[in-house]
Amino acid sequence: VEALWYRRIQYCLEQLKKGQSLLLTDVDNIFRKYVPLSEFQDSSYDAIFALEQRYPVPLFKKQGFVFCGGMTFLKATDKTIAIMEQLLQNCDGGTKRCDDQVEWNVLLHGNMHWEVDVKSARKGKTKTSHDLLLDGFEGISTGIGKGFRAKVWDRDFAWRADFEESCPSLENNWVAMPGNVPPWVSKLLTEKWRIIKKHESLGLGKILRMKIWENHCGENGTFFADPNITNSPIGNVTSPVELAFQRLAESDV
Repeated sequence: VEALWYRRIQYCLEQLKKGQSLLLTDVDNIFRKYVPLSEFQDSSYDAIFALEQRYPVPLFKKQGFVFCGGMTFLKATDKTIAIMEQLLQNCDGGTKRCDDQVEWNVLLHGNMHWEVDVKSARKGKTKTSHDLLLDGFEGISTGIGKGFRAKVWDRDFAWRADFEESCPSLENNWVAMPGNVPPWVSKLLTEKWRIIKKHESLGLGKILRMKIWENHCGENGTFFADPNITNSPIGNVTSPVELAFQRLAESDV
């Protein structure tokens, strides 16, 4: 997969050099509404990034935020091309393979001045934010691609977080990138559908994760526990993930 990530950077750079701006998205991202890409293209930013949770952890601990490698808008400008050329070079390392999310974060950390006060931004955290930044911000490169301007989408607009007691808002959310379900859910999934563990390389677990997400936040973006559920294999249903698992357990997959 690291060779594929290298090729993804290479392909993006090829298209940018042809004058083609790009919306880079992983295949398991869930778009909830239409947003014209012209809004990004016509902005003053060379690129727009989405907040990740904590990976890579060392950089998260150092600066208080990190970016997702699978949800980015790249505008075809000379400055974007300069950044991408350096990213490809860093990713190569003689092997033509890398973890592009790590390389993106290392590159941006070393070149960008971000206009965000992490300590202040965390003062308004909710109990479910787990100390993650929620609001967007912007920055400018002072090194490679000097003058490269980037924006970071707020976490609700480009939602990347764990399964929690809350969902991204219906009013503001554009795309959701659900994180991993809790370990106890993964355990129950593999117990009920042993084929998941047997054929893990096929990505069946990820498909079921998406189905859980549909039940968790996909109906109306709001969770209400169902007091009528008494026969759940996990006991009383008191959280959105539990309710989603119960619905999935009762369905044909």
